[in-house]
Amino acid sequence: MAGHVESGETYQTAFFRETKEELGFNTEEINWKYKGYLNPRKNSVSSHMCIYEIKYDKVPPYNTNEFVDYYWFTPKELIEKIESGAKTKDDLVKVLKIFYS
Repeated sequence: MAGHVESGETYQTAFFRETKEELGFNTEEINWKYKGYLNPRKNSVSSHMCIYEIKYDKVPPYNTNEFVDYYWFTPKELIEKIESGAKTKDDLVKVLKIFYS
């Protein structure tokens, strides 16, 4: 999932809000960690971004207005799927390679 930081929010506050809105998680009740910060100049991504990782092995109570389906992939499987032509956000492969290769 991805989201935008609203005026007056920190990246972490936006992560908490977006996680609740999109995935239905209270961040106090799940395992998550901060992975790192990326910026357009240093990392050739489209925007400034903080990356967080959520580890969860069940189907999240996701917002069905935001998502139509879900799939489980390892980072390697997802990179291979995208490089084989699957449509996604442009920065996803870059983020996966930076943090999981």
